[in-house]
Formats: sequence, C-alpha cells, structure tokens
Amino acid sequence: MIIEKFVLRAEIGSNMSGIIIPSIINALNAKSKTIKDHEVLICGAGTAEVTVNRCRHAVNLEQKTCSCRAWQVTGKPCSHALAFIAKRSRQVPMDDFVHEYFSVDRFRKAYACTFNPMTSKDSWPYVDLGYKIKKPKLRRKPGRPRGSRIKAYDEVGTSKKKRPCTECNELGHTAKRCQGGPTASQKRKLSSSQNGSVDESSVAQTSV
Repeated sequence: MIIEKFVLRAEIGSNMSGIIIPSIINALNAKSKTIKDHEVLICGAGTAEVTVNRCRHAVNLEQKTCSCRAWQVTGKPCSHALAFIAKRSRQVPMDDFVHEYFSVDRFRKAYACTFNPMTSKDSWPYVDLGYKIKKPKLRRKPGRPRGSRIKAYDEVGTSKKKRPCTECNELGHTAKRCQGGPTASQKRKLSSSQNGSVDESSVAQTSV
C-alpha cells in the first residue's frame, strides 16, 4: 500500500506545473473572495494596517509576517495579508508569499524515493537463532473480574430477554440444569405473590 501511494504521488507530482501546489493556490484564491470587509491602510513599502471588525493587524510582506501569527504558523498568507496583497495589485503572484514547504519541487522530492523489491517469505534465507521467541504468559489481573463493561451515561441499555426452559417452559434455568420444575427462587417468588393475593382478597371481604 505504501509503495502504491508513493508511486501515485510521484506520478501526480510529475504532472504538476508551476511553483506552488495547485490545491494551495486554489484555496488561497477562494479565501481571497472573503476579504471584502477588510480595510487596508498602507503605511509604507510592504507594511500596512488591516482592520477587521474593529480589530487591527500589522502585516509585513517583506518579512512575511502578520500580528495574528497565522501566516507564520501555517506558511500560507492569512486573510489580512491577502487583503493587503490584493490592495497593492490584482496581478501579484501568490508564489512569492507561500512557504517553500508547499512547492511542487518539495512535493516531487518527497515521493522521489525508490523501494527495493522484496521476494515472498518462502524465498527468505532461514536463520537459526538458537532460541524461540514465545508469547508472553497471560496473568490474571488483581481483583474480581468485571461481569460487564461500564456503559456511557448516554448509552441505551440492552435488556436481555430470558428464554424459557425447553423441558418445563419455566424461566430461570436451561434444559441442562432443569430439575423438572421451577427453581427455589421462583418458588419463593410464587409463594410470596400468592400470599399477597390472599391478603388482598381477605381485606376486600372484610371491607364488604
């Protein structure tokens, strides 16, 4: 995959023309259309004050700097620098104000390397190291293992449906552990529910 990507990028770089990568030039041209609200006050040769929404920035084209520091960090002119460049002339080449990192020459050099062809694993020479590397032993972590993972606060809980036993059609156990009837916990729940129903019926009779 790496070789295929490098070969493809090298072919793309050979077809490029100009000094700066076309994608960077297109991005700067699209960004230059959003500088209508920038007020430019030229202070001298290559310096200007650019005001945007009552915020003023100092731009220096010779040093390729802006007080917003976006130009120094990214290597591409910020909107303030683009406004100053457009104020000076509409035919100013953007190649002079973009860092060399985005140049076509750098792009070609990055993908100009060659790879040594490699045979399949069956053709590799066998080397006896005198020992075998084994996988590490798995050790149980301290503490009781957690039954289920900790769910997120916004995660919907999954309700597991209990399946009845295939032998007696009762819940709480499977056919492998079936003893021909309900379990002890189920019997206690059944007896408690019956006692509750008996108490309710007696209360109803006394009230009548």
